[in-house]
Amino acid sequence: MSVVMLLALKGYSQSSQDQQFFESKIRPILSQYCYDCHSSKSAKIKGGLKLDTKDSTLKGGNTGPAVVPKDLDKSLLIKSIRYTDEDLSMPPKKKLPDDAIKDLERWVSTGAYDPRNDTPTITVSEALARKHWSYEPLRRPPVPQVQSKWINNEIDSFIFLSAKNKGILPSQEADKKTLIRRVYYTLTGLPPTIEEVEAFVNDPSTDAYEKIVNNLLSSRAFGEKWARHWFDTSRYSDTTG
Repeated sequence: MSVVMLLALKGYSQSSQDQQFFESKIRPILSQYCYDCHSSKSAKIKGGLKLDTKDSTLKGGNTGPAVVPKDLDKSLLIKSIRYTDEDLSMPPKKKLPDDAIKDLERWVSTGAYDPRNDTPTITVSEALARKHWSYEPLRRPPVPQVQSKWINNEIDSFIFLSAKNKGILPSQEADKKTLIRRVYYTLTGLPPTIEEVEAFVNDPSTDAYEKIVNNLLSSRAFGEKWARHWFDTSRYSDTTG
């Protein structure tokens, strides 16, 4: 019974390692260097070769199978990325980095594990990612024409109008003692000293608040406070590989 369990655990471990290697190494290589010309979404599929599913990769294109598991010599994908055949060198403009070539060779020689389905589909996460604001084209929207003493710049106009439409009114402007405590706690998690409060309260300049913010953003305390959030997420670097 124990032998069976050990064999099962060994098989599970190997499958997990193969999947991790494919997702972390092979899929990114294929996506970055191959899919433009060799996928179902290509404007023109070159050489009749599609590399975005397991079956199409094994089947290959007009010249034969792209991948023959555990056989580097018969795998045309390996032959093409090695640049040993001038007519079959891929990518055509520039050879892959050495690390990428070694990863693909390792992938094929160990059996070419491939979890991709016959029909490539866009996952929900990919679809949502493509709608993320950072992928939207840049545009300059018209600045809302609203009047309020709360508005100090164009960004405030957008915030004020959005809040107003939701029935939310700005809070009363804080006095300088309250304001400096708020900004210190927000940026550093620490209170200001009595001397810092008095210096801010007695500073008549129009950019007194901006100077406080800039000084705190460049302080060690700001980095220490916000680094805690990253540590909670990333933990120790030697455990995330």
